Amino acid sequence: MARVYALILVGALPLCLGMEDATTLLQQSTMDRATPCPDLAKVTSYGGAGGNAYVLRFNKACGPVKAGSVAKAFQSTEEAKEAVDALARLPKVKALAGLAAGTTEFDGPCVNVDPSADCCEAWKVSDTCHFMVMENGGAKTLEQCAEGDANFHPLRLKGLVVAAIDAALAIHRLGWYHSDYQLKNIMADDKCDPPSLKVVDLDTMDDADKGAGQYWNKPHRMFSDYAKLLGTCDMGAFQLDAFQYKSAKAKEMAGKIQNKVEPIMNPHCGDSHQMTTEQIIALGQELKKAVESAK
Repeated sequence: MARVYALILVGALPLCLGMEDATTLLQQSTMDRATPCPDLAKVTSYGGAGGNAYVLRFNKACGPVKAGSVAKAFQSTEEAKEAVDALARLPKVKALAGLAAGTTEFDGPCVNVDPSADCCEAWKVSDTCHFMVMENGGAKTLEQCAEGDANFHPLRLKGLVVAAIDAALAIHRLGWYHSDYQLKNIMADDKCDPPSLKVVDLDTMDDADKGAGQYWNKPHRMFSDYAKLLGTCDMGAFQLDAFQYKSAKAKEMAGKIQNKVEPIMNPHCGDSHQMTTEQIIALGQELKKAVESAK
């Protein structure tokens, strides 16, 4: 049956190809999506989940996939293709944890899936998942940095917020926006060092525009990146000082940052769609200076 199926597929390839060339093309396509190592479950661990996918972390190398990489697992080939295509066209920004060099896609069993995650209640390890391989974003989200350590220094929090604004500015200057720029989608190393900051969950990044004055046009979406980062304007994210800090001094710094940025953001909560891209970039620069001045 497998042989007949292969012949059917080969027969469906362009007639301009000879049988030998068509067979080679089919084999290459199959090999390109092969699971990169036989012990995928052992060299990876569960790394979280979203609405339609979960994430694997590569604790060790898996064939050509480097240790530290992450892979997003989809059950729909269409969703996987859309995600890969979206990341493939992203702008060149150092802070973006985009597609990994080399192997960017493979198919394999849905190893280390968590059935309690919203995406994956009906998923089984025996199911086939379609994986998108991405660069290592870091060890902790900024939310985990804020909430995870009683010794978390307030200046480190300020440095992370400044670095996140810098990353947003770099994205916006190229005419793009993130769309869900919350602390949970921004990462750093295990020490929460600001220079290590990386932006993840890039599937919904875009540069589309609805036109001047339209709700959810490009300036509106760029503005929402800052609103979600800082928790202002009721755009779906916690205020920076509302997280469960274990460090009282870090929480105090979060409040000071909040007090600095709200007077800049609040006047535009209802009219950011009327702004220009240049005005949003200027606002980002103003926000950065305000955060840097928090003491």
